[in-house]
Amino acid sequence: AAHLRMHPEVVGVWEDKPEQVTTSRTPALLGLTGPDGQHTLGIKGEDIIVGIVDTGISPTNPSFADDGSYAPLARFKGTCDKGQDADFACNNKLIGARYFKESFQSVYAIQPGEFISPRDADSHGSHTASTAAGNANVAATIAGQSYGNITGIAPRARVAVYKACWNSDYVAPSGAQERGCFYGDTMAAIDAAVADGVDVINYSIGGSRTDLTTISVAAKLRATQAGVLVSVSAGNDGGNNTIETVGTPAPWVV
Repeated sequence: AAHLRMHPEVVGVWEDKPEQVTTSRTPALLGLTGPDGQHTLGIKGEDIIVGIVDTGISPTNPSFADDGSYAPLARFKGTCDKGQDADFACNNKLIGARYFKESFQSVYAIQPGEFISPRDADSHGSHTASTAAGNANVAATIAGQSYGNITGIAPRARVAVYKACWNSDYVAPSGAQERGCFYGDTMAAIDAAVADGVDVINYSIGGSRTDLTTISVAAKLRATQAGVLVSVSAGNDGGNNTIETVGTPAPWVV
């Protein structure tokens, strides 16, 4: 590590650590659907490519369906890596998918029920992807219960997913099975997203409340320097777990 830090082509060397996924809100909360909102004015992210670094995606979810109104987007350089999932498929809405598990798998075993592919076994990645760029007016149902129609923040944007978070074999004291996203995997995902040509990266993953120089921060800053906007969830896991606090200080305080 010391020798690598001295190499002129190495930006930095950090210890690989796990993070946890976090979530977000809706277009109405941001005023996008109001009288002067962006959706009302027809600004809906047409042909913007949103890279989702998360737990993967459910490709058959109607929020990511190609209804025939999306033309091929030639400038995207990515791929649709099915992994060990022959039924996984991309389209002109969900234009790319990759997965990264080397760091995670060096610590935890991949659990039964996980997919060795970009497919989402957790639902968090599908949730954040649909929040960021899901199709407009999609009927939402959970266990047969209707929750009305949902619309993404940028419903006309394209989605490219980078699965870097996995269900672990660690069970918390609460009895819940925890997910994990290691810096090594998330940085590889961010690097791939930038190289693929995404315009925006959604990173709804929590970080340390004290460490502002982690590998994930470096990756986020490097992506920004490459011209890619990185949207990082602030979280609400600060002091005493109150909703007024920020759980992920970077980039909010740098």
